[in-house]
Amino acid sequence: WDDESLLSIVAESVKRSKIMKKNTALLKEIEEQNRKIEAATQIIDRELKLKEKKLMESEKTISSVQKQLGSINDLLARISSGKTFRDLISATLDGLNSIVKCEVSSIVSVTEGSDVFNIYYSGKDHSSKLSLNNDFNSVLSTIKDRNYGPLILNSIYATKSNRELLLGNSAIYSMLLYPIYIKSGYGAPSTFIIVLGRTGKDSFEKSDVNKLKDISSSIYATLQRIETVDYIQSSLKQWENAFNSILDPLFIVSTNYEILRINEAVEKKIGAGSAACVGKKCYQLFKNLQEVCNDCLVNKVISSGNPSTSDGSICFENKSILATAYPVMDKNGINSVIQYNNDRSSEFKLYKQLVQAEKLAAIGMLAANIAHEINNPLGGILAYSQLLKSSFADNESIYSDLNEIESACQRSKNIISNLIDFSRDTSKDKKAVFSVKKLIHDTLPLMNICLKSHKLIVDLNGNEDLFISGNMGQLQQVLFNLITNSVHATPSGGEIKIRVENNNNGYMLIQISDTGCGINECDLARIFEPFFTTKEKGKGTGLGLFVSHGIIKDHGGEIKVVSKMNEGTVFSIDIPVWSENNDSLYNQTI
Repeated sequence: WDDESLLSIVAESVKRSKIMKKNTALLKEIEEQNRKIEAATQIIDRELKLKEKKLMESEKTISSVQKQLGSINDLLARISSGKTFRDLISATLDGLNSIVKCEVSSIVSVTEGSDVFNIYYSGKDHSSKLSLNNDFNSVLSTIKDRNYGPLILNSIYATKSNRELLLGNSAIYSMLLYPIYIKSGYGAPSTFIIVLGRTGKDSFEKSDVNKLKDISSSIYATLQRIETVDYIQSSLKQWENAFNSILDPLFIVSTNYEILRINEAVEKKIGAGSAACVGKKCYQLFKNLQEVCNDCLVNKVISSGNPSTSDGSICFENKSILATAYPVMDKNGINSVIQYNNDRSSEFKLYKQLVQAEKLAAIGMLAANIAHEINNPLGGILAYSQLLKSSFADNESIYSDLNEIESACQRSKNIISNLIDFSRDTSKDKKAVFSVKKLIHDTLPLMNICLKSHKLIVDLNGNEDLFISGNMGQLQQVLFNLITNSVHATPSGGEIKIRVENNNNGYMLIQISDTGCGINECDLARIFEPFFTTKEKGKGTGLGLFVSHGIIKDHGGEIKVVSKMNEGTVFSIDIPVWSENNDSLYNQTI
């Protein structure tokens, strides 16, 4: 080769060598960059995996939070829908069960300074005024010592007494007590304890406590609402009880005469319940009218704005009612009217009884005065007959006539003496012991006139004489009333029987029977009521049997009656027999 070709080849070789050297350097640089890229890729891949893991954990956390928020929203929705105290309790406990898994739950309420507490269960009425026992006192003290912090009791620490008391289930293994202290606006502060229970070996953990802590503000608001509703319902119940405790008819009407509320006395008057009356017009309900009554008290109150009173029957068929209506005001004026109807029937009844009692007292006083007036001339007749008798021999005919006059005078004086004893007030007499035979023998002479046209049979239990401890004058009055009733019910020639019998059980039987007209079955149940009588007007006061019934009751006895129409009537008195064992109890013996 020539020099020029050689130089060209060398120059080309040098150039090519430089290119190859440069390519080698570039390859090394590319390899280095590739290593750096691979390392960066690995780092990015690790970061991506970590971020993916954190994202998955975040998604789980978000899902858990969303679930918890859903449970809280469900709890709040349940609480918002609760209208009654029981609804609120059930809603709260059911909502808590969805947040913290448990088998049973309750809410315990303890008022500060009280020795009792309440337990509220889901769907059940709460138990009131339970006494604090030693086990629960210990739990309560522990909660207070922990500054009202949550408490988890497992196994034996959840004592059987507390399991049964707080959750009503002795099979509970683990208990979570979450206390909330509330300063009540209705009284002393209260401690509410949410009690959750699990069976088996599944214990409560700190995570369960944290779930309750996360919603503690909602629970606090819920318990405050429960307390408020309980207070309101208790107040309403107290008002309702007071409203219904008024024995006189009381009702509230609106300004357009619609019934808003009636008490139980009104329900009894009209024979209809409150639900059937509310919303009806008062004039339709009480008077069956189509327009407002002429003398309507409600109308007067609405027109004048002042209370109004009317004496007489306004809304009820009773002439002894004093009705008073009062306006109920608000910022817009009268919004309703309360009408109170004072039923004075019992007052009038007592007044009539008083009048009758005064009449009887006047008659008794008159009888006593007449008896005294008659007794004076009888004493003179008796004295003169005895003087005349001394002037004649026993065998003379006039002597027997004078003897008959003396006997008649003596009988008359005995009758008058018995009449005076019968008519006087014996209510304040001391108890005495007397023979039942003497009681009957002293009473029968008073009945000679009314018994003269009847057949009288007296059976005094043979030779055995029974004794009674009590007021002889009052028991005479009983016999007098019963015999008089038998005489009035029995036609002339009829039979009247008085029988005494020892029942041998500490009581004796005094029976007055007749063969008269009898008593209607419908009247039989009312014969001992005051002023009830089947006699014609002017022939009976209706007090005889009423008074007799009271006297026998006061003497520890009982009076019964059996009667059949057109066959007769039997009055039976069971009264205790006096015995010598209690002779020292009484002041005198007749």
